[in-house]
Amino acid sequence: MQDKQLLEGIISDYYNSVEDSFFYRRRNLWKVRTTALLFVLAILFFMLNILPILPVFVDDYLVWIFEQIKANFDIGIDEFSFWIKWALGTILSAILLAIMFFPFKFWDIREKKRFVKSSNLDFCYAYTLRKELKSYLINENNSHLENISEYFHKTFSHLILTPFYKKRGDSDVQVPIYELRDKLLNKYSWLEFNQESSDLIDAFKSIGSKIERRIYHKTELEMVVPFVDILTLYEFSFVKPHLKNSQKKELKEQRLSYLKEIQKELNKLSNYEGANENDRTKKSKIKSVVKFFVGLYSSSNILIMFLCWLITLTIIFVASSILVLQKVSIEVDSTILIGLLSAPFLGAITLTATIYSKNKK
Repeated sequence: MQDKQLLEGIISDYYNSVEDSFFYRRRNLWKVRTTALLFVLAILFFMLNILPILPVFVDDYLVWIFEQIKANFDIGIDEFSFWIKWALGTILSAILLAIMFFPFKFWDIREKKRFVKSSNLDFCYAYTLRKELKSYLINENNSHLENISEYFHKTFSHLILTPFYKKRGDSDVQVPIYELRDKLLNKYSWLEFNQESSDLIDAFKSIGSKIERRIYHKTELEMVVPFVDILTLYEFSFVKPHLKNSQKKELKEQRLSYLKEIQKELNKLSNYEGANENDRTKKSKIKSVVKFFVGLYSSSNILIMFLCWLITLTIIFVASSILVLQKVSIEVDSTILIGLLSAPFLGAITLTATIYSKNKK
């Protein structure tokens, strides 16, 4: 395919121009999410004070701050009233909100200015996969293989996953094109796919046994490179759809040709049967169990998600608080008890609301 010449030309130049922002995003995305979460928590804390919920339902709310102020300043107020609680809570939560706003805004601006566009991520993963594979084949340095499975799955998913979802446990997962085809054909006997599209979908179905297994076992990688080359071209056609190739055709018009080339490369390969398939199966089962439990914390069922976070936060918070209280020899009164019980509850509500709203987007 003549378009492969683009890989060493304009596509390589384009990737070099965004590589730093791509890896900057990978390194710092967790900071964006963490500061956003802390800012949301600060907003929630501010709302609970200004409404006022915490000053009403917690008897000795922030009394320790009032005692410190009274001991160090002559304020002329002796009675710890509701209005004092409300004022202290509002001021304290406003200060925390202001403090949390600055790192949130800092990383929000960084995300807009220095992160690679999310629409370019699939291409970046594909080209990085290609680059690491070729580098390994040249110098045999295993460091190039550390993230190839992740890079492959990012681009592989864009190729075969449809915008339709199915239930798997308590989470929703996207349906692969070949699985959707089989379900449609089983349900609607009058529905037909032409031979060209059926062959292409069958080729996609073989990616797991022909490409993914070779990448997983990090062997016969030279046989994977032609597939990855064309996949990179296909992904770049979404980045620069109006760019013209040497035949003066726009790349977006070449997508079907790229897919057919992918099909040809897949048809050349045989299924890979690794020597340690039993070990791989065991690891896959362990991974599935771990994935199931992790999935509970982002379940589409909001009640299950809330209970999981509540139980986890209660165990962590109460256990650590008891250790601290024993260490400093503080007696547990009603205020401390209410705090111990309400903190995990509020944390679970906040995390559940944040994750649930994000999943819905």
